[in-house]
Amino acid sequence: MRKGLMLLVFSLILLPLVYAAPPQASAAEYGFDVRSGVSNNIPLNQDYDFHVHIFNSSNGVPIIENAGCYFHLYNVNGKHIYEGYDGEVSHDFDFGFDVDKGNFSRIGEFEYIIQCNNTESGGFISGNFHVTETGHPEKGGAVIVFLMILGLVAFFFLLWTLINTLEAFASLEINFKVISWSFAAYFTNLAYYYYLKMFMPMNLMLDLSFIGISAFGMTHLFLPLVGLIISWIKGGKVE
Repeated sequence: MRKGLMLLVFSLILLPLVYAAPPQASAAEYGFDVRSGVSNNIPLNQDYDFHVHIFNSSNGVPIIENAGCYFHLYNVNGKHIYEGYDGEVSHDFDFGFDVDKGNFSRIGEFEYIIQCNNTESGGFISGNFHVTETGHPEKGGAVIVFLMILGLVAFFFLLWTLINTLEAFASLEINFKVISWSFAAYFTNLAYYYYLKMFMPMNLMLDLSFIGISAFGMTHLFLPLVGLIISWIKGGKVE
């Protein structure tokens, strides 16, 4: 049981770091060194603008004239779904390909090949990326369940500390222990919310967590401090 829990925790930490295989590029001493900043994950049904820079392999000087690049895109079944050419740079150095969202209508792994050349030299880069619902890495089933349980526990932690704080406030017996539990519950939900927002958007749990940090900010941060001051005035000391 303990090993399973540790595995889930490590999966939660490491999952956002998962990425597609590194791209393969030509490695000739002379010719073009082709570079592209393709994202590892692209959102489903959204346009995507691919950018390419090319350099002289022997000295690293950017090549912006008298050259062009071809872009080839293959879907999850290996079908050639897009081909484009750009022979003029934009933004000083970019060869670009604005690929329509219709090419990203299916979830899965896509592959691309970019080849650039002029009449004398050339080079290429190839790689893959994933089309996902959100543009973030796909989440495993066990991790989703773990995150949902964690979110529910964090929310009920807020409710429990709310009841505890209100009872202590009503009896004017708020102390540092009550404040610590209250702050811990609030900031646990805050950390959970921002983790989901940054790495694993799950709308239901995001909404629940947002309700927690929005509705309970006053009761978990301000009210305990006010109660502590009143308790201190009443009793002349703080436990």
